[in-house]
Amino acid sequence: MKKYSIQKHIDEIKTNIISNILWYIISLLIGNIALWIPLIQGVYNVVHKSGNTIPLYAYILAGASILLLTAIILFLILVIRNDSLKKERDIDDSSQKVNDASSNNDYSDIPLDYKFSSIIAEMTFDDNRVDIESTIDYKMLVLKDGVNELKRQLIWSGSEYIRTELVERNGNYSLDDSERALSPFPYIIKFNENKKCGDRVEFKTRTLVKDGNLSMIPMYSFMVKYQIDKLTLRIIAPKDMIKNVKKVVYADSAREICVEESKEIYGETIRDLVRYTFEIKNPALLYNYFIEWEFTNP
Repeated sequence: MKKYSIQKHIDEIKTNIISNILWYIISLLIGNIALWIPLIQGVYNVVHKSGNTIPLYAYILAGASILLLTAIILFLILVIRNDSLKKERDIDDSSQKVNDASSNNDYSDIPLDYKFSSIIAEMTFDDNRVDIESTIDYKMLVLKDGVNELKRQLIWSGSEYIRTELVERNGNYSLDDSERALSPFPYIIKFNENKKCGDRVEFKTRTLVKDGNLSMIPMYSFMVKYQIDKLTLRIIAPKDMIKNVKKVVYADSAREICVEESKEIYGETIRDLVRYTFEIKNPALLYNYFIEWEFTNP
């Protein structure tokens, strides 16, 4: 039988206590109306100088019920306020730990099974905005015996995800593609053997997607979840398809916490295409590196 842990259910317990107190206050309000009526009548009699008198105990009961209700409401306010302040402190502490690890690239507290000497992620537009290809080239060093797979995930904002496949490899690797109909699309690269510490693994994936309804968010990003010596992001598009191409770094995938202001990227012309590159040496842990742009014809 599993042992019940109060610490794991502390938020649930607090919610139930607060909910019960609220219901108690409502019940107390309803039940105390009978006690408050004599008090209201007494005040009315004093104001209008009526001859009717209210017994002393009625005043005492009404006053006691008001004090009790006030005390409960104040207690509830303090509980909610303290809980809110604690959550804010916890969030600040967590954010500080992430920022410290990210700014120092400190991986000492993270169990590392592998690291990457290089990851090159590239998005290429065909001669239109509908057919899009993304390739990621991995060069990995195994740091622990027994590593046999790498789990990845793709978030796509366009109209259709087609597939992800292996196009290059230095071993007998395979890929289990996502079966989901909606984003995100997780997939697994399987090495089909247990790698040893010191083994080098190299492979390249290709993802095919479509944007038939032109709904994609104009950005290409990579979240750093591993130690990477060099990360490269590239966008390749026909001339005059995109403009205002910028590189920017966020602490979150929602692009709400900007840690490095956007800077313009100047493209490199290759025949009828333009290539935009964002290179990062030793990217910070848990940071999100973006290339953002605007379409010339939205």
